[in-house]
Amino acid sequence: VLEHIPKGTILNSILPFLYRSKLLGFVPDEPKYVIDVYKFRSIEEYFLALPKRNRDKLKADYKRINKLSPKLIINRWSDFGTLIKLSQQRLVSIGEIPDTYDKRRLCTFRNIIKNSGELQEYEVKLLTIEIEGQIAAVDLICVYNNRYYSIRGGNDIKNFPGVGNYIHLMEIEDAIKLGKEKVDFLATDCNWKHKWTKPMALYKYVR
Repeated sequence: VLEHIPKGTILNSILPFLYRSKLLGFVPDEPKYVIDVYKFRSIEEYFLALPKRNRDKLKADYKRINKLSPKLIINRWSDFGTLIKLSQQRLVSIGEIPDTYDKRRLCTFRNIIKNSGELQEYEVKLLTIEIEGQIAAVDLICVYNNRYYSIRGGNDIKNFPGVGNYIHLMEIEDAIKLGKEKVDFLATDCNWKHKWTKPMALYKYVR
């Protein structure tokens, strides 16, 4: 099959068991980050599984945001635009070019939402954290089979420090309640995912 792939093609996120088949040309890709939430009955049990330093930081953010009486809103689809705006602002602030400046990438996210309703093979959820009437964080979630995927998020960490960690903890808690096996934070560490779970090696094939 690989011999018939057009030149210039890149196949990303190849799982390790496929790599072990020793197909020529496979090289390391960015790892992905998956939490086995089936091991936990509550968010408190997840905290206990973390190294103390990481646990203390996450619990502090969790308590800080909870003191602000946050409101969790599910599927207020008008907040998708705010998600993109917050995501772009954050990336620009750290000197990166947002991938959603590319209209094709933005269209991909919109199609993920649209197709979930048409195909009904997976569920899409939009989680919004609102504090004192202001949107503090918005995350796009996909639920497929026993996995809970955190696809894209936008956080107002300038006004609400720790809210990024908070909404991810809400996702883990939601996945546990739904009886899912894994929360998949996808690839690219973003300078935080390694603090939540161990990386899973992935490979890629460049034609």
